[in-house]
Amino acid sequence: MGKESQVEINGHLYRYHYDEDTQKTVYDGPVGDAPTISEAEFMAAAAVEHRIDLRRVSNPSRMIQDAWPHNLYYDGINLHQFYRDHMELMADKLGIGKEESMLIEDEEGGDYWEEWVVRGQESYLGYIPSEDTFLSGWDMFPPDVGAGKVMFKIRAGEIEILSTEIEYDSGMVYGNKAGLYNWHKEYSDLIDVRLD
Repeated sequence: MGKESQVEINGHLYRYHYDEDTQKTVYDGPVGDAPTISEAEFMAAAAVEHRIDLRRVSNPSRMIQDAWPHNLYYDGINLHQFYRDHMELMADKLGIGKEESMLIEDEEGGDYWEEWVVRGQESYLGYIPSEDTFLSGWDMFPPDVGAGKVMFKIRAGEIEILSTEIEYDSGMVYGNKAGLYNWHKEYSDLIDVRLD
């Protein structure tokens, strides 16, 4: 049996777990004085409400990734739509599309300017419950491959960018001992919301 989780439906909590063998969500019953509902009612309610609120799911499991993109909410906001609406802002904060240059010394002792346009591709979204903060991961390239990180919060329906960082020479988001690997070490409760 997978790790037990809880989800709120109509103001009451219900237990479920994700069965790795069958790869299905299994309804385990109500919590406390919540009214008893059948498994069919549980599954239908989750589908009808289209609301798995990230802040109200304890011990998140694959249910969060299964809810992405259309059924995952944060404080009543569709997380997928919010994230898409702010992706260009995040790309700008990382410098994507910006022209860069660097003075390079060649083997004969001379030097020359190398120019490039910073490119990047969004590839990850995570949530850190202990900090109520989101982490957006980006594959970055030239001058070297790297992992870009945008930390943000959602406050009253608006985005607040907390910080941006690019780790070059470490591999991209899913590289060996780079990006996501380091972020899970840095934030022990990081939840994978969207994996590319």
